[in-house]
Amino acid sequence: MLNQESASSSVESGSSSNNVDGCTSDGDIRRSNRKRKALPAEETSSRKRTKKTETIQDQIDAQRAEFEEKYEEKNQLGKGGCGSVFAGCRREDHLPIIIQPLVDAAVHLKQNSIFHRDIKVENILIETGSDVPRLRLIDFGLSCINKKTSIYRTFYGTSAHVPPEWLSSCTYSAGPTTVWQVGVVLFEMLHNKEFRSTNFIRKNLRISSTLSQVFAEFEEKYEEKNQLGKGGCGSVFAGCRREDNLPVAIKHIPKDKVFCKHKDKNGRQISVEVAVMLKLEGSTASSVGHSAPVSLLDWYDLQQELILVLERPMPAEDLAHYIEEHGGSLQEDEAKIIIQQLVDAAVHLKQNSIFHRDIKVENILIETGSDVPRLRLIDFGMSCINKKTSIYRTFYGTSAHVPPEWLSSCTYSAGPTTVWQVGVVLFEMLHNKEFRSTNFIRKKLKISSTLSQDCLDFLEQCLTKVPKQRPTLEQLLNHTWFT
Repeated sequence: MLNQESASSSVESGSSSNNVDGCTSDGDIRRSNRKRKALPAEETSSRKRTKKTETIQDQIDAQRAEFEEKYEEKNQLGKGGCGSVFAGCRREDHLPIIIQPLVDAAVHLKQNSIFHRDIKVENILIETGSDVPRLRLIDFGLSCINKKTSIYRTFYGTSAHVPPEWLSSCTYSAGPTTVWQVGVVLFEMLHNKEFRSTNFIRKNLRISSTLSQVFAEFEEKYEEKNQLGKGGCGSVFAGCRREDNLPVAIKHIPKDKVFCKHKDKNGRQISVEVAVMLKLEGSTASSVGHSAPVSLLDWYDLQQELILVLERPMPAEDLAHYIEEHGGSLQEDEAKIIIQQLVDAAVHLKQNSIFHRDIKVENILIETGSDVPRLRLIDFGMSCINKKTSIYRTFYGTSAHVPPEWLSSCTYSAGPTTVWQVGVVLFEMLHNKEFRSTNFIRKKLKISSTLSQDCLDFLEQCLTKVPKQRPTLEQLLNHTWFT
């Protein structure tokens, strides 16, 4: 898509018969190339001006040709007071430029000291070529370079969406106004109404009670605190349950990041992470604090995001940090205690027909409140309900840890893949190196020869390249390293 500057250039140079900055028409240029009689002296300056304008026209024609060679212009999308916008594509690869979701985009603008000033549904494009809608932010015609302390006294943007501070004091600043505009966009996405600031402030326009009620229930029951982490599928915050101050982890997952879904007994599509954790909860009489997988305490399905309230073991840290704090690798005896608990947890998942798909050091918590480290398994966002005969042809998990069979045949199954991932975790506990399947298969990454014979045999069996030759999880539990 062309921006307004490009669109304007296209309009100015779109017709060769129009004069630009005093240029002669195309017909005049052709005539000027014919043989002519000598011009009188008084016409010399006029001829120089003609040559100059011919040069300008040549430059414009060259720019137009360069543009048309690179881009294809299609139908008009819209026309406003500042210009016209046309659909188009880049001829080279026909790929429209893609941006991150709206809030990420707004943060990116802030980091670059840019204040858009007119974020609204009309200035957001939604790409619909895949299952997950993607956002694109357009029209920077009213934007400006912003300073942190800037206070604005002239309003640029959509008058219906002015922030309250403009109505009360005729001033506004970048951060709070952008947040207000994000709220306006969300309101219009969730309600079949156009937003007007004045109506909302006067309470003639209200947030849907069904939405506010669900979120109000969450806020009444839980207190959200500092952010613990952020990943590709959402953000996790520390929190507590108000009635007894129980520590919890609160996970916010945007709906477009819920990649895996499951149909429940009522035929309703729910997040597979919720389905799996509910299934685990049903398999244990009192799972909170007693099972290796952390427990799901509550979940709230809002239209734009999913909120999961999870058990938060205290004190605890993820295994990646635990290894780092112990100098980059663990002693073999301590690694054995952790890996035995991991295999136990994996067997428990298998018995409940659950395939985690992303077992790694970052998805393992180590409780550190006693002399013996205790393992807890987290993040079931990539998991699925598994059938014994299931063969998977779409990979979900950490790409660095793909099993060899995925690299050779683009297929994998639950049991052998989980055993491979147990091997990856053990490798990273015992070596001060990050594991990459491709490097290990190419023998650029090798198992340490200083390990005990039993530990070495256990690790080599987990990381066997042929999936059928790997032991089962039950066989791992009976390995001589654990006896």
